[in-house]
Amino acid sequence: MTPEAEGEAIRRFISIQTRGDDQIQGEVLLALLRKRRRRFISMIVINVFAVLFFGYSYQAGISSLPGWVIAGVGVTFLLNMGIIARQLHWAGRAIAFVKEDSAR
Repeated sequence: MTPEAEGEAIRRFISIQTRGDDQIQGEVLLALLRKRRRRFISMIVINVFAVLFFGYSYQAGISSLPGWVIAGVGVTFLLNMGIIARQLHWAGRAIAFVKEDSAR
């Protein structure tokens, strides 16, 4: 990805995270991006606990859910993890971009 295209992609990500508010800049923007990053990490933790709960209850015989439901939970978990990982990646890049931009 060229530096111009990467910068544009990061600006789009920031625009989505700020809901199009161009007035948010500097430290306020950094705080917002860090808050969103923490939220993405907490979403990962919640997803892991949900899969562990359903997996344990299925393996221990506590749950009467059929195997295809458990497989659906697993597929949903994998999709969520992929999406959240991508968001974490872009949040980290956006934070670095804003820090670099404010240093200029």
